[in-house]
Order: sequence, then C-alpha cells, then structure tokens
Amino acid sequence: MMNKNSKYNRNKKYNELKKKNKILVISLCLCISVLIFITSFIVIKFNKRINELNGKINEVHYRVIYKENSCNYSSRTKLHLASSYGNDEGTHPKVLYFNNGFAGYKYWMAYTPYPKGKDMYENPNILVSNDGVEWVEKEGFTNPLEDVPSNYKKSVIYNSDTHLVYNSDTNLLECWWRYVNDEDGVVIIYRKTTSDGIKWSDKEEVIKQIRKKVDYLSPAVIYEDGEYKLWYVDRDLSIRYTKSNDLKEWSNPVKINVNYYDKDIRNWHLDVIHDEDEYIMVVSAFVKNFARTRMNLYYAKSDNETGFSNAKLLLTPSFATDGWDNKGIYRSSLVRVNNKYYLYYSGIRSNEERGIGLIKLDSLDEARS
Repeated sequence: MMNKNSKYNRNKKYNELKKKNKILVISLCLCISVLIFITSFIVIKFNKRINELNGKINEVHYRVIYKENSCNYSSRTKLHLASSYGNDEGTHPKVLYFNNGFAGYKYWMAYTPYPKGKDMYENPNILVSNDGVEWVEKEGFTNPLEDVPSNYKKSVIYNSDTHLVYNSDTNLLECWWRYVNDEDGVVIIYRKTTSDGIKWSDKEEVIKQIRKKVDYLSPAVIYEDGEYKLWYVDRDLSIRYTKSNDLKEWSNPVKINVNYYDKDIRNWHLDVIHDEDEYIMVVSAFVKNFARTRMNLYYAKSDNETGFSNAKLLLTPSFATDGWDNKGIYRSSLVRVNNKYYLYYSGIRSNEERGIGLIKLDSLDEARS
C-alpha cells in the first residue's frame, strides 16, 4: 500500500511537470507568434521591394530599348478638367471633333474621374470645348452623366471605360460605358444619347455578358455605313472586333493580332478611329507580369477593321522627371483635326495621381517603331 509521502511526492512531481508543460506550451505559442510576426513583416517588406524592383526593371526595359525619353514630346500639356467630384484626375478620355460643331461646340469629351485609382468616382462625365484645350460643362448640363451605382462595392460593382459615338443617321451623340457587377457575375455596356448635350436619354443596356466568359474592356465604337463597329479587350487580353446594325444581334467576334516588338507585351486599353482610308488603333500596353499602371502607348494601322499592322511606339511616360505622367500611360483617344493629330492621353504619376494630357502631332510616324 502506497504511503502518504509517496503519494504526495508523486502529485507534487505531476503538478510540477504540468506547470512546466504549461510554461513550455505558452513559450512555444509566443515563439510561434513572434515567428509569424517576423515572417509577415519580412514577406511584406519583400513584396514591397519586389514591386519596387519590378517597376525599376520595367522602366529600364523601356529605357534600354527606346534610349530614355525618346518619345517625350516637349508639347505635353496636362488639361485641367474640373470633375463632378472636385478633382482634375481624369482618365479614359474619348474626344470627338466636329468641324461645323455639334450643339454649339466643336470638341466633345467623355471621360471618368479616377483619383488615385478609386473606382467609386469612375463614372461618365461630359465636357465641351471650342479649342480642344479649355474644357467646360455645357450650360444647362451638370456632371456626372451617370453617378455612382446605388449598389457600389469597391472593386466589385462600379462604372468604368467611357466612350463617345456619333450616329450620323440619327444626328445623336451617344455616350457608352462599361458597368461591372462581380456579385452577379456580369459585365454590361450601357449608353445614353442626346441631340443637344443637355437632355440625355435614360440609360440603355446595349450588351450584357457573363464576365467569366467575356469582358468588354475599353470599348471603342464607330458608327458608319449603318453599323456600329466595336473593338474591345477581352478577358484574355486579346483584342476583339464585332459589329451590329441594331444593337441586338452582334456578329461573331474576330480576334485581332497586334504584334509588338516583344512577345511579352500585353494589350490593355484602346481606341480606334477611321481616318480617310485607314483605321488607326492606339493601345496602352504593358509587359507581362508588370503592373498595368506602368505602360507605354502604341499605334497600329489597317485598311480594314481587323488587319492591323505591327504596333509602333507612340508615347512613353516622362521617365526620370517629376512630371504628372512619369509612371505610365493609360487609355488614350486620337482625333484628326485638319492636318494634325490631337492625342488625348491618360497619364499616371508615381504617387498614383491621374490626369489627361494633350499632344499635337503632324504625323504618327514621328513615333519610333
């Protein structure tokens, strides 16, 4: 029979061991917590450094090939476009020029405010001008044309990607834009029309698709020969072309192969114009695996809607400066005004501020190939 001292000693040893185990477990948990914290800190720093290096590599990539600043025209001008949200960080312009004017103005622009990439403000705005430089709201009209979606959710439900179309048969100006709703899994192209720039129709659903199957990034639309001709960037970053004469039935999309100097360059946003006997496409594009805010602008030509030539460089960011467009070039709009090309382009600064600039060119062939 076990005596009391033996039992006491055993219980004592058990309690001491239990206490030591408890301390050991607590110490181990603390060590794991500290290790997780240190690891997380290292990972965050590492990712930040990788992003910085990616940006530098991307910048060097362009500098080496294009001999730094080869496309930095001295005529760069940032336009001061007062948006409906009290900033001038416009993005995604589309400009139309009317030689004899439309509703009193020669230049019409659709664009989206996009301050530091905040999609809550990425809603259609309309401005007018008679010189292409000074832009105002048309008297009697107040921006935005379409406000923040009532069910807006950051990066989930939002407006984006404006475009202007003139229908010569109806004499109506049309504003198209892209609406994303990833809760419902859809992408919708809407439009509103006007005859005077003051009263606009209710928004109309032009295209609706399951976004996992098809996307309509940066829709570029021309109306001619009784047809709406639409170019866009799809989910796989390929450029597609389709057309319709009633906005209900669309032709099977045709894939367009735009060839760059480097196979790793990817399409992002585009615009297309029909200039005399050729179509001209301007595309902002980025190097694979690099941020889409660090892009150059390219152009390609075709004598038809789909057979575009090899892309040529049109514009680079203003590298190695403190300029408002020193980080990247975004969606841009090309306009032929008499004997000049007006390039309205989106620029991004290193602090993520946005803006829309203007460059006037005698010829697109001023660009490097």
